[in-house]
Amino acid sequence: MEDKFFNMRNKVFIAIIISIMLFGCTSKETQYQGSFEGRSYRFVNLIRNQIFSKVYSQELSVDGLSALSIDDKTTSKGYPYHLAIYEQAPHVILDSNSYTYKNGYDDTAQNLAVLYVSPEKFSEADFKYFASFFSREWLVIKNKVPLNQGYRNLQIVALVYGTDEQFTRKFKNNSTKTTIEVWTDGQIHYRTGDAIQSTNLSAKVQMPGNKIYLLNPFSTFTPESLKNYKDQNGKSVYDYFTIEERQ
Repeated sequence: MEDKFFNMRNKVFIAIIISIMLFGCTSKETQYQGSFEGRSYRFVNLIRNQIFSKVYSQELSVDGLSALSIDDKTTSKGYPYHLAIYEQAPHVILDSNSYTYKNGYDDTAQNLAVLYVSPEKFSEADFKYFASFFSREWLVIKNKVPLNQGYRNLQIVALVYGTDEQFTRKFKNNSTKTTIEVWTDGQIHYRTGDAIQSTNLSAKVQMPGNKIYLLNPFSTFTPESLKNYKDQNGKSVYDYFTIEERQ
């Protein structure tokens, strides 16, 4: 009886060890390889195993450069509400005609994203190479390199030298320790600590006009209380957006 219990316990222990080894394991597969501007490159598809799911991403490896990751951290959450938010940073627009930003929910928007080249990892010279690559070579090969990320099939609409965090507007009320966030895809969120709560602001930035609706009757925000939310430069929501009261 003790031997059976011992064997069973060993089997459970071995199963746990195998699960831990598989958890976090990443498989790689080359999707496409070629040469551009005298440098060899290849696109690699990565699948990272988790206990109950898999995470899909890609990377572009170029001779002499660090690998450019294409994943949730290096792309926007969807189509930007206005491409002009990137005008102060080096960037290149790849596609501004095939889609029009929607003021309401649109599940196709998450497929159309900006790819960021982080200054912490790449120089401006590196960015110029990637900008040239995606402006020219990518147009030729993109149908051969599906950017399947599991929950979305990514289409790159722009390349920006920066990070998504850099272009996310954050307005904080130091008294209440709460924050209004305007994401690059136009989503508006009210954050209290780690929680996101609904408010009487519109769910998204409204275009054209760079508007945010303030819904009346007022609940979370009034016109006056909204002015108490400032970004790191001391500017309020009113300095960046047109606040329009709606019934």
